[in-house]
Amino acid sequence: MACFINAEFFVTHFVYFPALQFLTTMGVFGGSNAVWKVSTLRAYEFRADVQTEDVELSTRVLLGRVRIRFCPEARSGELPPTGLGALFKQRLRWAIGWDQASIQHFSGIFSSKLSCCKKLGMIYLLPMRWLLILTAIFNA
Repeated sequence: MACFINAEFFVTHFVYFPALQFLTTMGVFGGSNAVWKVSTLRAYEFRADVQTEDVELSTRVLLGRVRIRFCPEARSGELPPTGLGALFKQRLRWAIGWDQASIQHFSGIFSSKLSCCKKLGMIYLLPMRWLLILTAIFNA
């Protein structure tokens, strides 16, 4: 299981996020590989009432027009859960957290003063997930 999780981590953080940044000029903070300015963290702060505080903070910061950039020099990894049950619980929490961020910030994406590319990137990351999942289910 650890090999699959390491492969997923690598693809997400070293293929997907850099490609998204290249296409939209918008970086994403998804739990690791982040270096934050203290002033930004103090201004926005992590929320304790959401399932994935990293995704929610990243969304708020981006909507606040703060620049996030992928930093490949920051090295991190992911420890695998102890078993399939723990993996399921972890991924369920992540799915709920992404949904929370999508629902809470849906209207903010459209009303923000972000560039068109960044808005499209935010739409792809958050509400578009639902369409992609439905498409995958119906086409399977």
